[in-house]
Amino acid sequence: MGEIKNDGSRTTQPSRPRSRRSGTGPILVVVGGVTVFSLLMAARTGFFLAPPLHPPPPPVTDYGTTTTGGAASAPACLDRSRYTLPEDDGWKNIVTEWWTGPAPGLPGDEKTTVVLIGYSPARTPNFEKILPAYGAMVGTVDRVLLLWNNQEECPPPVPASTPVPIYVLPQRTNSLNNRMGPDVARYSRTRSLLHVDDDLLLSQPFIRKMVHAWATHNSNGLVGCASEPRYASSHLGIYGRVPPIGVNNPKLGKMVQNVVLTRSAMVGRTWIAPYWNHTAMRAHVDAEMNCEDIMLSALVRSGNGGHDPVYVEVTEKEWREELGTGRSAGLSHSTDGGEWLKRRKECVMKAPEFFGKDVW
Repeated sequence: MGEIKNDGSRTTQPSRPRSRRSGTGPILVVVGGVTVFSLLMAARTGFFLAPPLHPPPPPVTDYGTTTTGGAASAPACLDRSRYTLPEDDGWKNIVTEWWTGPAPGLPGDEKTTVVLIGYSPARTPNFEKILPAYGAMVGTVDRVLLLWNNQEECPPPVPASTPVPIYVLPQRTNSLNNRMGPDVARYSRTRSLLHVDDDLLLSQPFIRKMVHAWATHNSNGLVGCASEPRYASSHLGIYGRVPPIGVNNPKLGKMVQNVVLTRSAMVGRTWIAPYWNHTAMRAHVDAEMNCEDIMLSALVRSGNGGHDPVYVEVTEKEWREELGTGRSAGLSHSTDGGEWLKRRKECVMKAPEFFGKDVW
C-alpha cells in the first residue's frame, strides 16, 4: 500500500499548500509550510505554533482496484461507493479550531476525531446508542470514523444528518492495525485521535478532559483512562493491571503504568505514519490478532524519550459507560482469558525487537 510520510501524506503524492477559510475562522495562508497566523501568534505570545498536520489524502489504490471493503465477492453493503465520504480535497480539509485550542494563553476548545472499529453485528444495539451520542458532540468531536472490519456482514445503520458527521469505512482486511491505517490518515483532520471500543460510551465532558490533558500535557504521547492502566516489562516478563500509579512493590520495585488500552486512548495524528510504516510490527499484530495497543504504546515511548502516558480519572460528571451487548464477542472478553493474557505477555516480550531493549 506504500508508505505514509511523517506528515501523513503519501510518498507518491506530494502535498500542495493551499489556503481556505473554514467556517468563520481565520484565513490560513501557508508559506513554506508555516502559516502567517502562526507567525503572528509567535510574535504576540512568544510561542511558535507548528503548522497543522493535514496532508493530501492517500491514493484510492490503498483499497485495490475495487470499491469494496473486502474481496470482489463481498456483499453490496461493503461497497465503499454506497457511503458518503469526505471530499478528496486534500489541504482544503483544514480544521482551524485547534488554533484557538489549548495552546499557551489560549482557551481550550480543540476538537478530536473519534475512531471506532466495528466487526460484530451483535453489537448493533451498541452502535444505535453510541453513534447518535458522538454525532451530537458539537465543539468536541470533529468527525466520527467507523472502520468496519467484517468482510462478510454489513455495518450497522448510521443516523442521518447528525451535527457531527459520521463516516462508515468498510476495510479491506480484518486487522486491528486499521486503527492507525490509511483511512484514518486520509479522513481525520484534527491533531488528536480518540480510539474507542464499540462496547463503551464516553461522555462529552470525559472526552473534553482527555483532549485537554493530551493538548496541555502529552501531545507527543498517549492519554488513557485511569480505571484501566496497564504495566508492561520485558525485563520482568510481566503484563497486567497494577496498583495506583507510583506504588512500590518490594519485589518488583516502583511500577509505573506504561500501556494505554485502545478501549479509550487518545494519541496524536502524527503517530499514524510511524505505526503504519513499521511493516514487521504490523505483521506481528495481524498474526496474533492482538496487542495493537501494546505496540502503539511501545512505539510512542520509543519516539518520545520514554515518557509515560497521562491517565484521566472517571468522575460522576466525566463518565464512561460500559455497554453489555456483544461484549463476549470481543477479544479481551474471550472465555479463554488465560490464553489471551499469555499472548499479551508475548507481545510485551516482542516489542523490544521492534523498538529497542529499553522501550519499557
